[in-house]
Amino acid sequence: MADVKISQLDTSTPSGDSVIPFSNGINTFKTLASSLTASCIPQGALFNVAQSPNNDHQVINFANGTTEYQVTNMTVTITPKYTASQILVWYDLKGATENVSVVSRLYRSINNQAKQRVYSASLTPYTIGSASYTPNAEGNAMSHSYYAYQIPHTYMYVDNPNTVLPVTYTIWLINPGTSGGQPWVKNVGRWESIYKHATTSNIIAVELAL
Repeated sequence: MADVKISQLDTSTPSGDSVIPFSNGINTFKTLASSLTASCIPQGALFNVAQSPNNDHQVINFANGTTEYQVTNMTVTITPKYTASQILVWYDLKGATENVSVVSRLYRSINNQAKQRVYSASLTPYTIGSASYTPNAEGNAMSHSYYAYQIPHTYMYVDNPNTVLPVTYTIWLINPGTSGGQPWVKNVGRWESIYKHATTSNIIAVELAL
């Protein structure tokens, strides 16, 4: 195989030409890449990923059926690169309840402003067979138990915050009943002496081009 020897490399740009000088090529391409608009990004491209795994133990005492309680240390913040991006939010909240219903709700806060519900279910009456029901509460995930069962809350939603400012997602719990109750979240709950194991809860946010 023959060897090629370069005695001199001309890095200047010829007059009237659009050649990028070799010495500045890498920085120039970085600049071009960072200035791409959302319309140039292929559908399904992934820009940012943020997560907040947590296995701390938290006990919540529901005072009534109207007060929401934040799940601590289950917060994720992501800063979108483009306003047109959509954010895939997924949370998997481990825990246990004893004779209480628990509804979890997903909220977002843009640039530390007031929190807003990401999605609200409908309270419209519905029918199953010949029976009619009217929901007394709504949420993104729900569990109920008559004993100390470990019941995870899992929810996934594609959000469109329409901003390039930091977006923070949080999880809040509420008892859809009126008698209070006590869930144990981010861990196995009250009956640790029986189960003797812990699991990790997590919330993940992914910026997507859709």
